[in-house]
Amino acid sequence: MSSENGENNENLNDFLAEGAEARSGETDQLKNTVRELEEKIAKIDEDVKNLVAISNDKQDFVFKLNEYIDAAKQDIRFYKRVRIFMIGMSLIFVIFLLALLVCVLFFHQFFFYLQGPYFRSALVLATVGGSVVIISLVLRGVFRLAAEQNAEHQLPPDLRSMLNTANTLNQSQGN
Repeated sequence: MSSENGENNENLNDFLAEGAEARSGETDQLKNTVRELEEKIAKIDEDVKNLVAISNDKQDFVFKLNEYIDAAKQDIRFYKRVRIFMIGMSLIFVIFLLALLVCVLFFHQFFFYLQGPYFRSALVLATVGGSVVIISLVLRGVFRLAAEQNAEHQLPPDLRSMLNTANTLNQSQGN
């Protein structure tokens, strides 16, 4: 029995040794695979961190752009009110000048005729000409193009780069 036991032990040891050799190759292969996976995960982790940083930058940029747009809208509303006020004031002034002319011509004829003919001509021409000049200046100021109105303002660098990118895309799509 002992010889049979010895043979069984040797067979078992041989079997285990063969399995261990096969398993050691598999273990090395698994270790290599795990290392490759860890490297890929580290690279993906770096990419995700970069994407998060880019996303935060984009959110900051969008927030700043929204603030700029809100400020621009407030400026536009303010200038619109100022324009309406100036149009109203200039129209009131023109009406006052023309009413003054009408009053001098029709209601104060004695004073008007006491003046010389040159004064009367100059008064009529100055009143009508002044009214036309005031109206034309106000209308020219009101209907200026937006580019002319904002020519003296500097755009933020981020917005300028966005506009350049949009122009480049439009040109490339047009070609």
